[in-house]
Amino acid sequence: LLVAGSCAFLIKPFGGAFGLGPPTKRATLVPQQAIDIEVVVEGTRIGQHVDPGKTVPLTFGKSGGRLGVTCLSAGGCAVQLLEAGG
Repeated sequence: LLVAGSCAFLIKPFGGAFGLGPPTKRATLVPQQAIDIEVVVEGTRIGQHVDPGKTVPLTFGKSGGRLGVTCLSAGGCAVQLLEAGG
C-alpha cells in the first residue's frame, strides 16, 4: 500500500446474517518507513508507533473496525499487507 500523508481503511462488518464464516480477519502490516497507526475495534482505540521493517499483527472481529496509517516521513510511505484473510 502506498500512503501519501495519512489514510484510514474501514473494515466492514462480516459474517452474514447468521454469523457464518470465520470469526476474525487477520493481517500483518510491515512498514518500509516509520509510521503511526491507530486501530479502532469494538469502540476501543489503540495507537502505536511502528519502525521500518517491524511487523504489526492485526485482528478484526465480525463487527469490523478501522485502521489509520500516518506516515512520519516527507513524500509518503509504503506499507506491506501480508497474510490477509480469515
